[in-house]
Amino acid sequence: MVLESVNFHFCPYCNFKCKYCFAQFENSIPSLSKQQFHEVIKLLAETGIKKINYTGGEPALSPYIGDLLFYSKQLI
Repeated sequence: MVLESVNFHFCPYCNFKCKYCFAQFENSIPSLSKQQFHEVIKLLAETGIKKINYTGGEPALSPYIGDLLFYSKQLI
């Protein structure tokens, strides 16, 4: 079985305070650098992943989201 899609929970930040949210970010690890994110995306592409769903808290709060989307589209 080959996976074609992955949920990349990369962003522990959120500006909403949803009452139904199950996410617990108090103990989250520090974010990766842009270079480290690129390395993860490259590894995913090399394994045959065809789709990356960027998720976590609120991905639009990441300063890297535009760059990560562009880089992903180049590789996948």
